[in-house]
Amino acid sequence: QNGEFWTFPVDDCSCEKVSVGGCVTSIGTHTKVTCAVSRDGCDEASVWVAAMDLPFEQQYECTLCRQPSTQSGSTQSGNTQSGS
Repeated sequence: QNGEFWTFPVDDCSCEKVSVGGCVTSIGTHTKVTCAVSRDGCDEASVWVAAMDLPFEQQYECTLCRQPSTQSGSTQSGNTQSGS
Protein backbone atom coordinates (compact mmCIF):
# COMPACT_ATOMS: atom_id res chain seq x y z
CA GLN A 1 0.00 0.00 0.00
CA ASN A 2 2.48 2.61 1.17
CA GLY A 3 5.59 1.09 -0.35
CA GLU A 4 5.98 -1.09 2.74
CA PHE A 5 6.21 -4.86 2.75
CA TRP A 6 6.41 -7.63 5.32
CA THR A 7 9.02 -10.33 5.36
CA PHE A 8 9.65 -13.18 7.76
CA PRO A 9 12.10 -12.14 10.53
CA VAL A 10 15.75 -12.85 9.87
CA ASP A 11 18.74 -12.95 12.20
CA ASP A 12 20.09 -9.56 11.11
CA CYS A 13 16.77 -7.79 11.66
CA SER A 14 17.10 -6.65 15.25
CA CYS A 15 15.26 -3.95 17.20
CA GLU A 16 17.89 -1.25 16.64
CA LYS A 17 17.20 -1.52 12.90
CA VAL A 18 13.40 -1.15 13.22
CA SER A 19 12.23 2.43 12.70
CA VAL A 20 9.17 3.76 14.51
CA GLY A 21 7.33 7.04 14.30
CA GLY A 22 7.01 9.82 16.80
CA CYS A 23 4.68 12.21 18.52
CA VAL A 24 5.69 15.81 17.80
CA THR A 25 4.77 18.56 20.23
CA SER A 26 5.50 22.25 19.70
CA ILE A 27 6.46 24.07 22.90
CA GLY A 28 6.94 27.73 22.13
CA THR A 29 9.80 27.87 19.63
CA HIS A 30 10.95 24.33 20.49
CA THR A 31 9.76 21.01 19.13
CA LYS A 32 9.73 17.85 21.23
CA VAL A 33 9.72 14.39 19.64
CA THR A 34 8.59 11.38 21.65
CA CYS A 35 9.12 8.06 19.91
CA ALA A 36 6.01 5.88 19.53
CA VAL A 37 5.04 2.75 17.62
CA SER A 38 1.67 4.18 16.54
CA ARG A 39 -0.46 7.32 16.75
CA ASP A 40 -2.19 5.73 19.74
CA GLY A 41 0.94 6.62 21.73
CA CYS A 42 0.41 10.34 21.17
CA ASP A 43 -1.54 12.65 23.45
CA GLU A 44 -4.00 15.27 22.26
CA ALA A 45 -1.32 17.99 22.22
CA SER A 46 0.96 16.16 19.78
CA VAL A 47 0.91 15.24 16.12
CA TRP A 48 1.81 11.74 14.86
CA VAL A 49 4.61 11.55 12.29
CA ALA A 50 5.23 8.17 10.62
CA ALA A 51 8.62 6.45 10.78
CA MET A 52 9.43 7.12 7.11
CA ASP A 53 8.59 10.85 7.43
CA LEU A 54 10.17 11.64 10.81
CA PRO A 55 13.81 11.99 9.65
CA PHE A 56 12.78 14.38 6.85
CA GLU A 57 10.24 16.46 8.79
CA GLN A 58 12.03 16.65 12.15
CA GLN A 59 15.64 15.55 11.44
CA TYR A 60 15.03 12.89 14.10
CA GLU A 61 15.02 9.11 13.93
CA CYS A 62 13.31 6.72 16.34
CA THR A 63 14.00 3.00 16.66
CA LEU A 64 12.60 0.27 18.91
CA CYS A 65 15.90 0.16 20.80
CA ARG A 66 19.46 1.46 20.67
CA GLN A 67 22.47 -0.43 19.41
CA PRO A 68 23.47 -3.23 21.79
CA SER A 69 26.11 -2.10 24.25
CA THR A 70 29.54 -3.56 23.51
CA GLN A 71 30.37 -3.55 27.23
CA SER A 72 27.36 -5.34 28.67
CA GLY A 73 25.86 -6.93 25.56
CA SER A 74 22.42 -5.70 26.59
CA THR A 75 20.00 -3.70 24.51
CA GLN A 76 18.52 -0.45 25.78
CA SER A 77 15.25 1.21 24.79
CA GLY A 78 15.53 4.59 23.22
CA ASN A 79 15.90 6.68 20.17
CA THR A 80 18.61 8.24 18.12
CA GLN A 81 18.91 11.70 16.73
CA SER A 82 20.17 12.22 13.24
CA GLY A 83 21.40 15.56 12.03
CA SER A 84 21.71 18.51 14.37
